[in-house]
Amino acid sequence: VLDWFAKEMCGNNNPKLASRDIARSWMNYMAMCAGIASPGTIQEILRGYVGDRNAPERLRPDEKVRVGPVAIKGVTDVKFGPIEYKSLWKDQKGFLRPAELATVRLRSMVEVLSKFDHYVPDQRLLDWRGATFLFDCSNGQNPSLIYEYRDRGVLTYSETPDRPLSFLTDFIGLERARNPLGLRDPDFIYDD
Repeated sequence: VLDWFAKEMCGNNNPKLASRDIARSWMNYMAMCAGIASPGTIQEILRGYVGDRNAPERLRPDEKVRVGPVAIKGVTDVKFGPIEYKSLWKDQKGFLRPAELATVRLRSMVEVLSKFDHYVPDQRLLDWRGATFLFDCSNGQNPSLIYEYRDRGVLTYSETPDRPLSFLTDFIGLERARNPLGLRDPDFIYDD
């Protein structure tokens, strides 16, 4: 069963990689996606669908995401095959709207799946969690660690999910660290 799962379901055609290791990695990853031993994952999944009034927008109004029969423009126009509609939150602005982050994640998923072998060259490592390290290399020979964050779950990229680059404030400035895409932000007042 593990050989079948690794070969047929995970696309492992590399005889040098053990099927058992690949199947274990995929099973662990699926459990992590379900929130098992993966703190913060379910909250981040829900935040992607319900929005976050403390976070800036993530999609420009004219930005398009297309996946098979699904086409989404900004956070307003949705087309699913022959069905077209405008979202209930089409007039909301200035914060992360419902489904907006989920749409951004959908676009990322399409990118990763279309180049899966490039992003995941060794499927045995699929369930490894990521981390962010920032080093000060100004002293030449001995770089010193000035920031560290180790992911605890899936989609938990930062200590501050609504402002994931806040740790870079001292290096890129407050405004850019808080809103790197420069889209509408709940911390600013707009005249429209």
